[in-house]
Amino acid sequence: MRHVRGQATARAIVWSLLVATPAWARTCIAPQVQAHGVEAATASGFEVLLVEEIEARSSLDLVHPPAPGARTPNCADAECAARWARSSGADAALICRLTRLGTKYVVTLQLVDASSGKTAWSGRTAVQSREELDAAAVRLARDLVAAGAAPAAASPGREAPDSLPERRARTGHGPRVGTVYPVSGSYAGVPRLTGLAYAWHYQTTSFDVETVPLSGLAWGGDLERDRGRARDWSMLDVYVTWTPSRRDVAPHLGAGMGLHAVRLERDGTGVPFSGRRDESATTLGLQLGGGLSLFRTYDFRIGVDLRYLCLLHAFSEVGGGGAQGLALTLSLQHR
Repeated sequence: MRHVRGQATARAIVWSLLVATPAWARTCIAPQVQAHGVEAATASGFEVLLVEEIEARSSLDLVHPPAPGARTPNCADAECAARWARSSGADAALICRLTRLGTKYVVTLQLVDASSGKTAWSGRTAVQSREELDAAAVRLARDLVAAGAAPAAASPGREAPDSLPERRARTGHGPRVGTVYPVSGSYAGVPRLTGLAYAWHYQTTSFDVETVPLSGLAWGGDLERDRGRARDWSMLDVYVTWTPSRRDVAPHLGAGMGLHAVRLERDGTGVPFSGRRDESATTLGLQLGGGLSLFRTYDFRIGVDLRYLCLLHAFSEVGGGGAQGLALTLSLQHR
């Protein structure tokens, strides 16, 4: 819950008390599945899967029945679950319902705050067959953690994310490789350039700032084969991305600019000129694009990007086509 600084209004205080998720919770009554139209064996098996997934993905200490066969009260509402949690000394309780509708199975999971008796979080998912219930357990446990209702447990190769939306910023670095496809006969008419860079990243919950200082190079073309050759050195590039999602797999949009040192060579055959010419320039470059980020909460991240790159120089000595193209890149970031 975002801390209220200064003088808060009464409305803000009441709202925060009613809807705040108990990210502080450390002990929680384990979910015991209430089955409706579902065989007892199926419900029991799903309960085991769900508990295992929650324990694997979060740092909640689940309170289980004290003895084999012992059950918590058949709580179907938040008030009952809160009373049971308080009597057990737990901070919260989980309520799970598994309902069969024809061939479809619908699962609802609720997290109830013991002190307020309010539902702090709820999730619902549906699958088309009994065989898909394991995927439903994974989905609900993942959503519980992603919503910030339960702190994530640390696992090898993965960091435990802080309570959303105030996750701390992180830094990282790693290589980026790709291909630039020139458009409109730019880059002295070369068909494509190979790009290699080493980038530094500063990542927050919604934004990522990528910098490439003196460590980006793109090259391509052959004067004998393609009648053109291009070299593009990134002296400094800054690219900022925004993502609408906080999941491990998330799309992003970005824009940036930088300073490039470029040398183009071209062997003309009459159009637009005859003979061999070359031109070098240091110019600004603009980038605009989007992509997909994978493993955003791990200690490494993979990024796939498609960007439009435009250098603000006409390169009139080698035909005036400028330097612009579509760059498809793959990056690996380690934190």
